[in-house]
Amino acid sequence: MNVDMSPLSDVGEAKRDSEGTYRRGFHQAVAMVATALRANPQLSADQLQSWVDGAGSQWRHNLPMDRQIMPPQIP
Repeated sequence: MNVDMSPLSDVGEAKRDSEGTYRRGFHQAVAMVATALRANPQLSADQLQSWVDGAGSQWRHNLPMDRQIMPPQIP
């Protein structure tokens, strides 16, 4: 895996209090997709997008931030 850590990959200042949260969320999301694909190799990009637009979006935007810690299961 080639990770671009050159200065040109940096887009500027980041808020330290939220950058760690963003990175953790991004990393966890990729791990969840990998787990879903292992469990269901026939899972398509369209099915994942449907989850993002539907159940995932509802979970992210419409539920209280102090509850519902685990996201809905990916199909």
